[in-house]
Amino acid sequence: MTKKLSFKKIICNITTCCMIFTLIAPTQAFAALKGSTSTVIAKENISTSTVITKENIYEVLDYLGLDSSSFTPDTTGDYDTCTVGDLKAAIQQVNSQPREVTKSVNIFVPSHSFLVSTTRSSAVSGTKNLEANIEVDPFVLTYDVTGQYTGTEWTGVGGVVASVDTDAPLLVYKITDKSVETKFTSSVITLDASTVVTSYIGVADVGLVFVTNTRVISNINWYAHDYL
Repeated sequence: MTKKLSFKKIICNITTCCMIFTLIAPTQAFAALKGSTSTVIAKENISTSTVITKENIYEVLDYLGLDSSSFTPDTTGDYDTCTVGDLKAAIQQVNSQPREVTKSVNIFVPSHSFLVSTTRSSAVSGTKNLEANIEVDPFVLTYDVTGQYTGTEWTGVGGVVASVDTDAPLLVYKITDKSVETKFTSSVITLDASTVVTSYIGVADVGLVFVTNTRVISNINWYAHDYL
């Protein structure tokens, strides 16, 4: 009787061990598989000459110490092919720029207005397209305003359109915030603007990597005697 009980006890213990192994083994196997995948990613050959692709963009960001949230997928943009070294150099270039720029601009059109203004009839009314380019290397912020006039005097001012452009390779700039105020007298139209320009690195067939924001504060004057 004692031997039978011992045999049953052994069978029970073996069954229990099998059940525990069945529960644990898949978990361990999954952990091992997950660990092996992480190892492959960690050992991926990322260097300054590596071309950035959709497949390795997050590893590249990690390699450069950038947060993954700085990346925005965009496969439709007209961006250039970019290596890790290119991306690093472009980021350093942008980060060397000031975070806030203040510009005061008086727009003059020499040799244009005096002959026109002396012969213009005081009854003539119309509009003039006014433009100002604010250079903040390596981008140019442009404001377009419509000036209304009668004779040789400003009589009003229309809406403001802002745009940004650059010739620098890889760099992409977008206006992400804008506050403008226009005012006029008979002799001058004034624009006061505070515009945030956001800089990105564009990567062909991949998307945009955010770098930083630059606030441009501008005071711009267009004088009637130069335009009317």
